Amino acid sequence: TFMLGPDLNDPMSGPGMVDLDGSYGQKVDYLEPKKNSSDYKVHTYKSKNGVRFCVENKGNTQCYLGLKVTGLSNLEKYTNLTLDNSLFYQILLENENAILLVNPVNSKELIIKIKKQEKGLYLNNILSEDKFLLNANQYFDCSNLKFEAKDLKSIEGIYKVIEDYNKTCPLSN
Repeated sequence: TFMLGPDLNDPMSGPGMVDLDGSYGQKVDYLEPKKNSSDYKVHTYKSKNGVRFCVENKGNTQCYLGLKVTGLSNLEKYTNLTLDNSLFYQILLENENAILLVNPVNSKELIIKIKKQEKGLYLNNILSEDKFLLNANQYFDCSNLKFEAKDLKSIEGIYKVIEDYNKTCPLSN
């Protein structure tokens, strides 16, 4: 549970609480204090709707984005038919063209989201480098962007991809 402001456009605007569900990551409950009462009105938001929120925890502001992802595995095409594969991911870096996110439960699970794509690209379930390069090239849709010699399992390597994307693919954004 984290403190959150009652104005979702200004999440730090006042008292309130936010609580992520027990399975972590697919819904968030915002507890809005009722006037002149010790009760709360509960607002539930789902990750599949692309909700973005920020929380303050021990003086640090952390922002999250509800996002569906691609590039999970060969089973992805089957789970998309029956299950919601979206989660709330913590935002690590954001600029005008791209967002780097991490799964708050597993810091090794990194996702990149570019402006022109509805879904994020899951970076850590690389079954084979060739399969990953095919997914990445389709996702970014920029023939000038090169992934070779970049460590795509590290935050620094992904920062480099984002920098190169911003420089190399300006018309693609």
